[in-house]
Amino acid sequence: MQRSVNIVAKQVLDIVPVNSELYIQINKFIENLWNQAPETLFSEYNWKKFIQVLNMYVQDQELGKQIQEILNGLPSK
Repeated sequence: MQRSVNIVAKQVLDIVPVNSELYIQINKFIENLWNQAPETLFSEYNWKKFIQVLNMYVQDQELGKQIQEILNGLPSK
């Protein structure tokens, strides 16, 4: 089942500390999706851009595990 990068990015944003650079970058990513065609929100192109943001700014190992669970579609604990 495909998932929208927009929805997943918002789920990740909910667990990221508000004052972090990661939060700012994910928020910018989400803001840039507003004018995308709905089908592109499922595209590999947008998923790659989102993963690049995560790879660049995720510093905390525990936060990384939580994000990975969201990306994998695992239920939250």
